[in-house]
Amino acid sequence: MEVLDIWNKRSGARIQTYAIYGEPGSRCCILNGAAARTCQLGDEIIICASEWLPSPTDIKAVRPRVLTFMEQNHVDQIMRYEADQNERGRFTFAVRDETPNFSETAKLDHRILGLDALKAELRGVDWDDKRIADFLAKHTAVGGAAV
Repeated sequence: MEVLDIWNKRSGARIQTYAIYGEPGSRCCILNGAAARTCQLGDEIIICASEWLPSPTDIKAVRPRVLTFMEQNHVDQIMRYEADQNERGRFTFAVRDETPNFSETAKLDHRILGLDALKAELRGVDWDDKRIADFLAKHTAVGGAAV
């Protein structure tokens, strides 16, 4: 029941709705009810989850992840947004790329890699077993399968 804003890049439609979690790994993103009339199959959309903070300085503790997707809802890029405050009290912002660096032959298209090969690629860029398991749980149909 997380509140979401959805912005349709093709039509300009803007709606606010809520998330109902579906089958893990299904790669489905479905609008139901009245929201379904705002988007058509194949539309590119932006989905935004927001968090209200009691104080502006609380933003330093929030480190949201932003994911971009390719066709068929496969993860393309993973970015981490960070805010901090400098010695003069001004806020600074940074975007950190957390996309795994696959070898040149794999070229980010881990759909064609076997699961063992994907794990090997992630270990090759110094990911530990817990980080790999967390990534698989969030981005693949196998979920938290043994690393």
